[in-house]
Formats: sequence, C-alpha cells, structure tokens
Amino acid sequence: MKNIEINPNSPETYNRLGVLYCEKKYVKVNDEKAFHYFSLAAEQKHKNGLFNVGYSYYIGRGVKKTLIKQSIIFHWLLI
Repeated sequence: MKNIEINPNSPETYNRLGVLYCEKKYVKVNDEKAFHYFSLAAEQKHKNGLFNVGYSYYIGRGVKKTLIKQSIIFHWLLI
C-alpha cells in the first residue's frame, strides 16, 4: 500500500481523497464522498479539484449532471 502524506485542510489532500473514493483500490467507491472532497479542494482554487468537480457535473458522478455548472467551472480553469 502506498503511503499518502496527510495535511489537514490542504487542497491537494482533499483532491487525493476524492480520487481514492473514485477508484476501487483502497476504499469502497463512493461518488458522493468523492464529489465532496473534490469540492473542498475546488473551494481553495486547486486546479485538479476544479477539474474534477467540473467533470463530475459533466458525467453526473456523485451529483446531478449539470452542463451549465460544468461549463462555469471549466471557464474558471481557463482564467
């Protein structure tokens, strides 16, 4: 098992937790928890967190599929 450095309130940590909940490696897949952690990372302007939130809205993973919100978030990434 790979060790992951935990830094509370770090956007990188939140994003990595979201990724863990999307994969089937170490924890049971939970799309809602993944979206929650991606959102916490995105609130701190973490680019991967923003992308993952936008992608979740795009495919409807852990949240209702909403192309308008997805477009807004992807726009933030371009700024």
